[in-house]
Amino acid sequence: MEIGPLSEWVAGIAELLAVCVALFLPYYNERKKLRRKTRNLRVSLVKWGKQALDGDAYALRVLDMYLMISYMGNMNADFELLVSKGRALTDAIKALPAATDPAYQAQRTAIEAQLAAL
Repeated sequence: MEIGPLSEWVAGIAELLAVCVALFLPYYNERKKLRRKTRNLRVSLVKWGKQALDGDAYALRVLDMYLMISYMGNMNADFELLVSKGRALTDAIKALPAATDPAYQAQRTAIEAQLAAL
């Protein structure tokens, strides 16, 4: 029984590896892209959320628009969960009472905990 020359075996293995790379590389790249987008959303939520919590009205508008646009480009379940947490965060910031109100500090602490949990 003949098994053929070594060069044919090497060529066959190389072809098999090329097919595996061609099949799984797009999946890997897409997954990496989704992780990067989710990370970027998380970083932006924390950045704009802190600024909005400090009283910056522009940051609150930007955060609100960013969440609306992100919701339209929903990628996966993790991304959707992060957008819903961001929406809850903006609603809590909008409902924050005046700084002279006794309940202000407790609500601010709760919002800061939400930011830290992102």
